Amino acid sequence: MQVSIPMAPGYFAHPAPLYRPYQSGNAEFQLGLRPFKPTNWLQRDANSVRIMHEKRARMADAPTLYYKALPCSIFAQHELRRRVMSQLVTHSSGRFHMSNGLLHSTSEGMTFNLDDVDDPLLQLSRMIEEDFMLIQEVDGTQIITAACNPYSSSGRLVASVGHALPWAHEPVPKLTEKLGSRIDRMLATVHPDTPCERFNWLLTPVSTLFFPQDPHAHTANALQNVVGKLNGLPERAGELRWIRVERQTLTRLPETNAVAFSIHTYSDPLSSIGDDLASLRGMLTLLQTYSPQRLRYSEMEQIKDSAIHWIQTAIDRDRL
Repeated sequence: MQVSIPMAPGYFAHPAPLYRPYQSGNAEFQLGLRPFKPTNWLQRDANSVRIMHEKRARMADAPTLYYKALPCSIFAQHELRRRVMSQLVTHSSGRFHMSNGLLHSTSEGMTFNLDDVDDPLLQLSRMIEEDFMLIQEVDGTQIITAACNPYSSSGRLVASVGHALPWAHEPVPKLTEKLGSRIDRMLATVHPDTPCERFNWLLTPVSTLFFPQDPHAHTANALQNVVGKLNGLPERAGELRWIRVERQTLTRLPETNAVAFSIHTYSDPLSSIGDDLASLRGMLTLLQTYSPQRLRYSEMEQIKDSAIHWIQTAIDRDRL
């Protein structure tokens, strides 16, 4: 079955989602860590130039909402930037090259001065699609010491700087209770030679990668708009629901022993999995078994039933 995939305004629509963490239909909260090749650390969307333009514009409008760092993070920030620069010039030499302390982006026609930068992490976020958070041990406790996260407009991740991980996870229902001790052990075992990745996902009526200001109000308005469009046309749910996936990586920085936590965000219409029976069944299982608290936290409570109906219809159609 071939599916027509609409493009979100201003964004590249993949022929199919690059990552499908919902496919396994596993438990609500799981670490789901797996190693990846270091060469796959940084990733680039086909429409990276436009994405980066919007990302830099967002950070310029409200830098304190999207970036914060403790003074103790500066050495780890510099180490992270050095590793990213090495990755770019080694594995993306067609798009980046270095000369005299300057990084040149040929795809965007931009140059970044790497000397005398007070906030290397902030500069990194202006260069590449990944967002980063640094986690370091301070007085025996794992603390978030720096973060840059313009994809989300809530500011929650940036507000976590200076706090231990349980504070950052507090809004997620029962996450610390179920996985807090495992997260601590996992952080302690991240090795410089074995970076790991994991994934989060949700369904949303918001198609853009960069969540708007006041995302809750925007989501509510988008939901009302979608409900209106679906009246009498439930088959449109596939093009009006969007699968938002975060790829998260953890990399140990050997010089400072900090853990660099990266986030890369993807957005694809629900219709993009219309011919993937494993994904349809996995997502259906999750939506049917998620707790009300889990659905409410990710703002999927109001769209669950129509998404389940669309998915079940797609599964039944595939069986014919």
